[in-house]
Amino acid sequence: MPTIAEVVFAYFTLYAERFAEALNELMPESLGMETVLYSFYKAWEGDQRRFYRMRYETEFLEFLEENEYRAWKGNSLPGEPDIVIPESDPYEVIGEIRVIQQKDKQKRFKEFRTEAHEAHGNFEDIKFVVVANLGQQYIEDHGRETVRSEITKDGTSEIDGVFFHDERDEVLDQLEEWGVSKNPQQSLDTLE
Repeated sequence: MPTIAEVVFAYFTLYAERFAEALNELMPESLGMETVLYSFYKAWEGDQRRFYRMRYETEFLEFLEENEYRAWKGNSLPGEPDIVIPESDPYEVIGEIRVIQQKDKQKRFKEFRTEAHEAHGNFEDIKFVVVANLGQQYIEDHGRETVRSEITKDGTSEIDGVFFHDERDEVLDQLEEWGVSKNPQQSLDTLE
């Protein structure tokens, strides 16, 4: 009688052979150097965008921390928001950070509105913010308020604040206006 391992191996071998045969039928007889290089370039390009966005998110969260807001990336929360303030429930601010390419900006704007709606459904009494890095030229060409209006769909969305890459001080002013909690300051006496 065959062992479980032998049965599993035989089962996967059978399907692996079928999969390989199907792939062989679909693939061209040879791949050109251009195809290989183009595939490599597109994968590299996507990785670079992700790395740039991760660095931008990290820098922004560090900026908030430097200004006494306990900000963190909410990977464990519904919707996995890029910005969560403070570090424990009840949360006051939920938000998203994006480095936006011109070719997919409308898609990103729609994502912001959807994420805002979901965040307001998942968390009570929060403010939803967007930090959009569109590039200075786009903002200058189209006007800040016009772009803000595009993102919020003329104010009909559940987005409470839209900020651009060069408006960090405005983010701090808005958090202050909303009364968002800051980190309690420890005196040197309590550290000793």
